[in-house]
Amino acid sequence: MASARSEWNVIYACGIHKRAIRQFVRTVNEISPDTEICMIKCTCDKKLSWLISELIAYSKTEAEILMSRLRGLRIGRMRLRVFWPAEMGYYKRRQLNAKVDGYMNKLNSSEIGCFYIKEIEDKKLKVTENMNSSRLANTSAAVTISNVPESMHEMELFHLASQAGIVSCLKMIKSDKAHVLYNGQAGALTAVLCLDEFEVLIEEPITVKFTKNVKSKFLKQEASRLQNLLKSELNHLLPSTILPKNLSVTEETNTVDQPEIDNQNGIEQLKHELMESQNTHKSHEGVEGVREAIAPSKIEHEEITNSEMDHQDIVDSKTDHENLADSVADHKDMTNSITDHGNLADGRIDHKDTADSETDHENLAEDGVHHEDTVDSETDHGNLADDGVDHEDTADNMVREEYDVPEKVCFLLQQVNLEQKIRDEGYKASFEFANGNNGSKLIAYMIGGTHIYLTEKLFAFFRVIDGIDNLPTRIGNYLAQQSEMRELINKKFQDDNISAGVFKMKDSTSISIVALDSEVHEKATKILKEIFCVKSKKFNITNVPISGDQNQFLTQLQESIPLCCKVQLEAEISDNRTKTCNITATGPLVIVDKVIQAIADKIENDRLMKFGLNINPPLIIEYLRMYFQDDIRRLEKEFKCQIEMVEVLEDDPDINVTTANILITQRQGYKTAIHDKIQSMVAEIVVEREGPFSKYSRLGKFFTGCLSMDELDRLKDTKPCIIAIASNENYRVLSQRKGKFNLNLQKDRQKSGVYQSSVLNARTALSSKTTTKTCSSILQNEKDKVEVNNVTIRLVKGRIEKEGAQCDTIVNSIDLNDYDHGNIAKALNRAGGSSYLTECRSQLRSLAVDSIGYTSGFYFGCKAVYHIPFLSSDRSLLWLSNRVQNCLVKGADEHKQSIAIPAIGTGEAGINIDELAKEMIRISVEFALDRPKYLQNISFIIYPTDVKTLDAFEKALTSAIPLANQLLHQKELVHKVTSSQRSIKLENESKSLFSAQYEANNRKVFVEVYQCNADDLKADAVMDVTALCSEHSYSDSLSETIQIANDGTHTSQTLQIIHILGCNLYRVCIYDCLVGVKTVLACMNANDEKSVTIPLLSINMDASHIDSLVDSIKEFIVDHCESEISIRRINFAIGYDDRAREIATWMQQKIKKEAFPSGWKITNSVPVLASGVSILYVASDKAVLKRLKSKMNESMDTWSHRRISNEDYFQVIDTNCWYRLVLRCWSEFNTILSSQKMRKIVDIQGLEKDIVNTMAIIHKLSKQYFLGEILNSEQKFGLDISKWYAKIGQTKWKFDSNLNYEIERNFKIYEKNKAKKNFYVDSETKVIDFENMHIKLDDNEEFPIGKFSAAGIAIPIPNNWENVSENQIEDGYFSTVYVTDRQEINKVAAMIKASAPKYCVSRLRRVQNWNLYQKYQAMKADVTKAIQKYKPGTQAERYLFHCTKTEYVDKICQGGFNRDYSGKSIGSVYGTGTYFAVQAQLSLSYGGGLGNHRLLLVRVLTGIYDDSVDRNKPTLSIIPGSSGERVHSAVDHKNKPRMFIVFNDNSAYPEYIIEGRVE
Repeated sequence: MASARSEWNVIYACGIHKRAIRQFVRTVNEISPDTEICMIKCTCDKKLSWLISELIAYSKTEAEILMSRLRGLRIGRMRLRVFWPAEMGYYKRRQLNAKVDGYMNKLNSSEIGCFYIKEIEDKKLKVTENMNSSRLANTSAAVTISNVPESMHEMELFHLASQAGIVSCLKMIKSDKAHVLYNGQAGALTAVLCLDEFEVLIEEPITVKFTKNVKSKFLKQEASRLQNLLKSELNHLLPSTILPKNLSVTEETNTVDQPEIDNQNGIEQLKHELMESQNTHKSHEGVEGVREAIAPSKIEHEEITNSEMDHQDIVDSKTDHENLADSVADHKDMTNSITDHGNLADGRIDHKDTADSETDHENLAEDGVHHEDTVDSETDHGNLADDGVDHEDTADNMVREEYDVPEKVCFLLQQVNLEQKIRDEGYKASFEFANGNNGSKLIAYMIGGTHIYLTEKLFAFFRVIDGIDNLPTRIGNYLAQQSEMRELINKKFQDDNISAGVFKMKDSTSISIVALDSEVHEKATKILKEIFCVKSKKFNITNVPISGDQNQFLTQLQESIPLCCKVQLEAEISDNRTKTCNITATGPLVIVDKVIQAIADKIENDRLMKFGLNINPPLIIEYLRMYFQDDIRRLEKEFKCQIEMVEVLEDDPDINVTTANILITQRQGYKTAIHDKIQSMVAEIVVEREGPFSKYSRLGKFFTGCLSMDELDRLKDTKPCIIAIASNENYRVLSQRKGKFNLNLQKDRQKSGVYQSSVLNARTALSSKTTTKTCSSILQNEKDKVEVNNVTIRLVKGRIEKEGAQCDTIVNSIDLNDYDHGNIAKALNRAGGSSYLTECRSQLRSLAVDSIGYTSGFYFGCKAVYHIPFLSSDRSLLWLSNRVQNCLVKGADEHKQSIAIPAIGTGEAGINIDELAKEMIRISVEFALDRPKYLQNISFIIYPTDVKTLDAFEKALTSAIPLANQLLHQKELVHKVTSSQRSIKLENESKSLFSAQYEANNRKVFVEVYQCNADDLKADAVMDVTALCSEHSYSDSLSETIQIANDGTHTSQTLQIIHILGCNLYRVCIYDCLVGVKTVLACMNANDEKSVTIPLLSINMDASHIDSLVDSIKEFIVDHCESEISIRRINFAIGYDDRAREIATWMQQKIKKEAFPSGWKITNSVPVLASGVSILYVASDKAVLKRLKSKMNESMDTWSHRRISNEDYFQVIDTNCWYRLVLRCWSEFNTILSSQKMRKIVDIQGLEKDIVNTMAIIHKLSKQYFLGEILNSEQKFGLDISKWYAKIGQTKWKFDSNLNYEIERNFKIYEKNKAKKNFYVDSETKVIDFENMHIKLDDNEEFPIGKFSAAGIAIPIPNNWENVSENQIEDGYFSTVYVTDRQEINKVAAMIKASAPKYCVSRLRRVQNWNLYQKYQAMKADVTKAIQKYKPGTQAERYLFHCTKTEYVDKICQGGFNRDYSGKSIGSVYGTGTYFAVQAQLSLSYGGGLGNHRLLLVRVLTGIYDDSVDRNKPTLSIIPGSSGERVHSAVDHKNKPRMFIVFNDNSAYPEYIIEGRVE
């Protein structure tokens, strides 16, 4: 049984190899059969074979038990790591983990799981060893992980993060960024050091940093220290040859397999020590010199057990032996014999240069070298006595010497049996071997008088030669591993009297050839080369079942070929392209040849032959995989073959495949038998198909609804079966096993080749059209094109006169005094000719500067040309932006589909190209977001050689989508904050999805599919299918809604025509309406209807019904083509987007089949196809499917009836509203409304869930209606309702009337009793805090609110403002208008000439900025109030002049003056503030008067003023009589001011922009 998903019952298992999926699923089903399993692929390049499983348990307890059983469980070759969801809070996680730990203690199980990656763990161990843990706090610490691949699942990231320490919580803050909270500071520190720069994808490393709230200074210092430590250790491990020259790295030199010391510094040091030793020896004579050279130890005699010595190459040995040899040479002139043993002992010194290795007695046997038990001291003495020497004398003359020597020396002494050879010469001596301080210890017992000679023999062995330079490395490695072979070789050397041996030292992986001298060493090496060899051979392994694991392959060879154990094998398996395997064998020559031949025979014998079967439909493969697994396995075992069923469900499980989907691999000829067996299995399977039908039909809603899994789960008695549901972009496969339906496989076409398990998503199929606007993404392969909200904005390189022919409209830039002025106008004049120029002079003669002209586009192959007088304007970017925006609106209003706009302003106007490009793209994006009905393509035409302009537009185009998302987010946020949820509109915006035309006898009829309600389209006639007849008023099913007759008789009998909603409403009974639509069209045509609207004819319409509908329309046209056809357009209105796309897709598919020569022609294709739902059933027999369908039919939603009595809303609304509601309920919810007794009783028929949605919308409409009535009543009787706003960003946005009323009503309650501060509004979805003046949404977002001042609301629009009315004025309104009133112009000119008589005004623009004007008027009220209080009679406002650069004019007129720019031109002589001159001449003198400056006439609130203070300082004078209120302005001379300086930006309003010249 499926369960609801919550963080309490969901766990994630990590570390599942793809080969172990079945084992994992089987394990989970054994533990918790009701658990749903979803497999998620890992993103990391190093973990492509890993999977993460999402497990949804039936209950919280099951989840806890499942986690306790899975933690640390070995699945395949890895142990599982199991986590709770990443979003789970720390305290919940800790609580659940405590319970899980309790379960695990009872089970005595371990929770150790797999690491995410081994290299991170190695680095973590190094960090942990060097971390100063004592100073790290146990408090939580957070890091930020950035550059996370978008395809990486958050639980994969959680697994990676948890390797650094215990993760309390992980939260994705962006698609590529996450916050990770660790339990302690150690975890966060480890994450920063070990996870930073880890490459999840190749060359795409993540970054890990502490979050900003991590304030611990020690934590950051510790991170820096450990980073430096890790870097230094890394450098220490790198070879010196690859280090930078400026770095000095100390490293140990490993000289394994090298006969000489490679470290030249070490050689020089040894030479230096040797010279010192030789100088020291020269000062001694005779025996003392020998004693210094031999350096015997003072360690007492110890018993040594029988053992064999492991050998390791010692890099210093050769140098040490040379040292010893030199020392021995010094004693040859010695004349005195040594007889005093005590003197020898006194003269001994430690010699540490002759041995630097360890002896491991436990591993001595491995070398295969045996020697006789060393006798203890008594035995030695006894032997000496037996040889004829008196015991007492022998004891007195016995000499005992100890030497620290390398292990290889001891090995060679035993290998050549030197002791026996000395005895054979007649000398009495005995050797013992023991562990030394720096290697091995040689203890020699000799008779006085002979020991000097014997010592010389020993010293010859101290200069042994070792190494394997001339021996192939593979032979050396082979001998190192083959102890038995080493014994045989050493035995041969002994038999041949060769003073050499093969020696392997403890813990070494290689061997060394140890010889008495270089000649013997060379001879021994030559013998080894003759006995052993290395041979390689390349094999073709095509169709050979060889494991990709080389070690496993070699193990298989050794198990099948006994001789392989006598050699060393290496294998190199190539990639899948070359299909080769290179095998190298090392060992005895005679054995290697036999092994190579045996391997060749085995590979050839194992080569497989393959054949394939093609099974259709491919869903049968899934059925075999699920329910015939045992049969397939028995077949594989019987015929010793491998049967692979290929997953071919790529597009549609019902589409037949042409390639083999069952592959059989075999070693012998069982093809026919295997083929027959599989075909017999397939023959038992039954396949049935249904559809395509709408996913909003009764059956479609059942399969796509969120409860379908629960409903199917109740079918316990059904035998195994599979149901494949193909729906638009994806399909789902449901399987029935042991009476329970489980989702087996889901394939998403948009992620080709990616299979994942998942539960069915809940479908809100019954919801009405969404109000949220979305933007499509930039087309990745085209940098010159972007699509925003189905409007395409493109850049076209070409000429406007040619490229404009591809659009409906061309925009032209003209000069009102010369239509041939400018490059754009000239190009069009040349292309259009004299006729075009004549039309321009005729049509544009009276065109105003701020207007748009219109001429025919006939001359250029388009529909129209829009003319904007840019060259006659001020040529500012602001003016151009307003006019282009007006052209876009005009094109949409005139139903134009496309518009071509040249790069206006880039020529002689001199507008900055980058700013121009950004502005053009911005207004295009804003226009697209308003969802224009017609204008769908905006093309900016860039002249071919204008590279800079093209680059600027391409750069601006890349910001279109981010800009659109930003604007869209702002709109959605404003709507969310300021709009009431009760503001439900019956009207909706229509969207055309498909259109076609049928032509017969030169008569065209257009057919179009819209996504809208039936009453949204303006048509002469509307078909209404909700007029149920008495026979069907209370029908309990919809089985007859499509067709009950063949002649449309029922439709004719129930047809009613009423005039409502401004059109004729043709009402019929829904039963038989599909056949009857032809009858209705004939009736409409007879009534001379030009355009008609047809709604959805049945909720069960499918593709076959659409085919019949298209045929009916065609028959109607053909039947009436001989006579007059009045109907020119047939519109189909479908209430919700997906259903409309289904109808449009099916209609397009039908028309495409017979488009030519039948008369059909598609004029607008469906932008996004939606083919509905198709069902494919696979079961063991037809009886199973019959029982299944019967059970499903019982579980589906049923046609129901609901009655509403005495609903006031139905009785107060007018007839138009009633029928609009009826049409909407059918369009959006497929429910039928009918009324009785003057709408006192309203019946609703439909599917049960649809009825619930219908009743919900009715209740909302009722509340909205009556609330509006209350609001209207209060406004009607003059109740004081203030206007409220919410401040979002820097803009104040007004609340809608319903929400504003609620806020105002609650505010009045608050004013009476301020104990209650928070009030719920808008159906308790928002909270108003009147104390702090904030509005809080249900997602805890807060925004400031305020009330517009009474003065602000009462501010009238200035009388001289043009092109705006009170109904049009709104927040943000701004425009600049050229003044045409001569009286207004003369008034301004007179003010200027009073001080500048030579200045002539050529043009005057009025600034109409509603926001600035309101702020100015509010400030004026405050200034006026202060004047009346402190200094009555003072002039509050003056007209003053301000001169500024042309580039600043637009900024001032849009945003107002900014005192922060005080002194930018002339300095703040009279203090900081904004400067205004009384006389125009003074202002012109500062600004330069001409050139790139403009003169502004400004309304300034000078109020109460005072003298200014020092330069660059603010004037802080206080109004006399006030308690700290500052003066309103400062002046240069208080008695006769020539200049005013204001300190508040709202104290000045730019009234006019003056353009003129000095005569």
